[in-house]
Amino acid sequence: MRCYGIELSNEIYIKRDDLIPFAFGGNKARIAEEFFADMKRSGKNCMIGYGSTKSNLCRVLANMCYSKGIKCHIINSEENADACTETNNSRLVKACGATVHYCTKNNVAEIVEQVMLQCEAEGYSPYYIYGNKFGKGNEAVPVQAYVKAHSEITGQYDYIFLATGTGMTQAGLLAGKRLNGTNEKIVGISVARGKIQATDTIREYLSAYYENQGLHIDLDDEILVEDSYSEGYGLYTPYILDTIKLMYLTNGIPLDTTYTGKAFAGMLSYIKENHIVGKRILFLHTGGTPLFWDNVDDIFRQRITRSMLEEFVREIDLELPVPLSQRVDIEKYVDKLYEKAHIVAKVENGKVVSAVIGYTENLTGNMSYITLVGTLPEGRHKGYAAEVLEEYMSDCKTKNIDGIHLHTELNNASAICLYKKHGFTCCTDECEGNSRKLHMVCRF
Repeated sequence: MRCYGIELSNEIYIKRDDLIPFAFGGNKARIAEEFFADMKRSGKNCMIGYGSTKSNLCRVLANMCYSKGIKCHIINSEENADACTETNNSRLVKACGATVHYCTKNNVAEIVEQVMLQCEAEGYSPYYIYGNKFGKGNEAVPVQAYVKAHSEITGQYDYIFLATGTGMTQAGLLAGKRLNGTNEKIVGISVARGKIQATDTIREYLSAYYENQGLHIDLDDEILVEDSYSEGYGLYTPYILDTIKLMYLTNGIPLDTTYTGKAFAGMLSYIKENHIVGKRILFLHTGGTPLFWDNVDDIFRQRITRSMLEEFVREIDLELPVPLSQRVDIEKYVDKLYEKAHIVAKVENGKVVSAVIGYTENLTGNMSYITLVGTLPEGRHKGYAAEVLEEYMSDCKTKNIDGIHLHTELNNASAICLYKKHGFTCCTDECEGNSRKLHMVCRF
């Protein structure tokens, strides 16, 4: 269907795989069918799935197992196995009678092996969707789902965008593009992995699929993955929330903060940054409707808008010893902050009065960089600066970031005092050749 009110310089369409009529649909409905067909071919009779509590695949697998009368085990991994976040997807998994096992990302193979042995002891012949306990050996199966799907959209578009998580969907589209001889660019917006890891994984899926099909094809497929539009898996920015809200209000289409909303926001940024105009663009809606409801209150809650952020930055600019406006284009700078930075702000009467803004993705040395800290005159002497800094530091620790670094003016005694109170120390390395700047670091 055509999308309106989103990107006027191009024609944007959306392929509604979220409307596939089983278990809230999505790309994982197609992929689950391939796994079940392979399980049947393999003579297995018990399904083992794996993913996070947000996983759309786990939701569909559990539902499909129940409908077919097949025993189902779902393994959920999080950073902390004792604190797995419940979502609408995980509630549906349990409602379908699946046996759920929790683990950390460090012991997935161990838990997979335990579950497989348990199934065998109970007289079942288990089928683990990813192959062996290390998740290898079954890469070709899910790719087939979107090789087939590509034939539904062949030759109609200049670009196809989608959320890329495991990489199996993008691999299927790329293989379909190769086999169907089309020329569109297929761009995956990564929802978790970095570009290099995501690209390598997609290439592994392609290699496995071509080999499985007996095709001797050089792996020279153009694999486009963008990884700079998210806060990490399951995390999101105000820009992503605003994009989801806009899509729902203007087109009546629900997106979610984990997959499709992040990808759609990333697509819009990619179009703008790469100056794409006059093209026919397709966004593949890969599903996740239950996840829309997990964050519906946050999506429609009043929060920091781009205009609020720009107002704050322009006022802070007047307070700085060397104004930002002398070094950067404020419009572009605000765009970058709003779309890609992590923002912690204190708001009074609909106005940002204090904020810490930095980057928590694509980090060098796993260290967050704070690019802007400021408090307007009306917010001073109220403890706001310490409050937003502490919240920012807490967010970084939650994301398993090793520390934070920043630059401040040598003559800004109050700022230096604030940072030192929160564990920052002064570095002796050069500060970008600027003798007026001080480089400070806090390691957790």
